[in-house]
Amino acid sequence: MSEHDANSELKSLIETVLKTVNGLASDVRSNSYKLDGLEAKVDRIDTDLKALSSDVRVLSGQFNDVGVMAVKDNGRISDGEKRVDDLEAGVH
Repeated sequence: MSEHDANSELKSLIETVLKTVNGLASDVRSNSYKLDGLEAKVDRIDTDLKALSSDVRVLSGQFNDVGVMAVKDNGRISDGEKRVDDLEAGVH
């Protein structure tokens, strides 16, 4: 192999390496933009989850209030039924 052929082959290999490196650099830039977009989406999701968490706390409190009222109402109904039974027992 002559020196000219060796230089030509070396130049071809260097060009191939440079094209590959440039392609990889382009991929890194492209993926960086995609990553930035994903980070923004994660931030929005985080904000939405915080808002949902707050709403769940409010609903949980309301549910507990309704539950307490239902228990009280059930107790009142039971007391009323007992009084009716007592009154009916006295009549019979």
